Amino acid sequence: MATKSDTAKPKAPRKPAAKKTAPAAKASKAAAATAPAAAFDASQIKGQAGDLINQATDRIKDAANRGRETAGDAMGGLASMVDDVAKSIDEKLGVQYGEYARKAAGAV
Repeated sequence: MATKSDTAKPKAPRKPAAKKTAPAAKASKAAAATAPAAAFDASQIKGQAGDLINQATDRIKDAANRGRETAGDAMGGLASMVDDVAKSIDEKLGVQYGEYARKAAGAV
């Protein structure tokens, strides 16, 4: 039987402590000096982001419309195929069973 000491994994060595960063006062002065330029860049970025969002929205709508048209065409083809099968069922099994197939085609 294995004991706890037999299955224990060795511990990984500790990582060194993080180094201290520059004082916050220097960072805030640098940020204050570049604030007007950053605000201008941010407004440009916001405008470009808005344009990209509008383009993406238009592309998504176009893709959805194309998909809807394709799905509609496929469903129409399926309905006509089921109707053709209903005619074959009429001939082989009788009109009653053909009507079941026609109802299914109508539901599609």
